[in-house]
Amino acid sequence: MGDQAAKNSGFVRSEQLQWNANVKIARISTAIHELYPRVFYAKHPQLRRKTYEEQKQALNWDAHRWVDSWSTAMAPYGYRMIDITPTIGPLQQAWAAENNIAFDPARWIWEIPFQQIKNFQPDILFFEDFQYYSQRWIEELRQACTSIRKVFGWCDSPYRDFSLLNAYDIVLCTIPEWGQQLKAQGHLVMPMRHAFDPRFLQRIDLNAPQSIDFSFIGQIARGPHGHLERERFLKERIKWTQNLKVYLNRLRRLE
Repeated sequence: MGDQAAKNSGFVRSEQLQWNANVKIARISTAIHELYPRVFYAKHPQLRRKTYEEQKQALNWDAHRWVDSWSTAMAPYGYRMIDITPTIGPLQQAWAAENNIAFDPARWIWEIPFQQIKNFQPDILFFEDFQYYSQRWIEELRQACTSIRKVFGWCDSPYRDFSLLNAYDIVLCTIPEWGQQLKAQGHLVMPMRHAFDPRFLQRIDLNAPQSIDFSFIGQIARGPHGHLERERFLKERIKWTQNLKVYLNRLRRLE
């Protein structure tokens, strides 16, 4: 019964994953806010002169996006995963310098991760976002790195053109409705639930005085498959919330 429930939920037990020992995964994370690297290195200017590993550890601790959450969670199951963040210039260029990799300064976002993946020789590529890397780029990478057996992609936001997912063998999807759309278009889709990395709670003072009455961190996408319930919930809370502060890089009024 328990095994069947785990199977139905999309999760498997640790003993079922023993065959995955030594499987290597390269996770490519490009879903970094465009302002984040600038803000991070302005706060820590000395890091620009540090090694790749020292910068990576500092970025992991800062916990923007998924950082090393995937690789940390997968390690007990025997997977070897590296987390590549191609859009963080000082970090990537430190790796290139340490590994004697020459690159075109105008194309470092494509050329450096290409070499990182070749060096690691993964069995699986896992793309967190697909705005930077085209199907052609991925195909060229697969030809250059023949260890790659599967390419996974992640879909947890509405996209105008799902054909961009054609480069992936498997799509991990958090939204059942979009998963059905993708399946109808011929994609192999696997359901994946959102999760929270509990290590982050150890990095904040949970007993600190509360200075914000009500906070929301996220986005509101409108449309037939958008965040309609989320928008309704926020509108209701705003009615009784005093001292409301909104932190956005773009502001669209909730009407």
